[in-house]
Amino acid sequence: VYPKYVYGYETYLPVVDGMAYVPLRSVLEEAYGESVTIGYDNGVITAESEYFTKFDKIVINVDSNTVYADDTEYTGYATIVENGTTYINPYFFRDVFGWPTSMEYSFINREFYYNYYTH
Repeated sequence: VYPKYVYGYETYLPVVDGMAYVPLRSVLEEAYGESVTIGYDNGVITAESEYFTKFDKIVINVDSNTVYADDTEYTGYATIVENGTTYINPYFFRDVFGWPTSMEYSFINREFYYNYYTH
């Protein structure tokens, strides 16, 4: 798998304590394409891809701040569900996947822009 940038823009992202949250599914599908499988059952989100390099499966409990990558626990990654879209703290991708990240807001276009360098 060659390194690439995941780049997205949205006119709306939920903001909590000054942090704009990013759409979980959009970022994973942009990074892994059709190889990623995302499921939702009773408040638990699972994501798997043959191209995940550090783990096989991610499990996110929507009602807590805890994420599991296989058996490794990560805390502090709250999710927000709005209008059927799950948003997650953008540092989730930096800390769990190891992707450098950046985010900007354009006051002219009134859009959020986010970048992840995947590998």
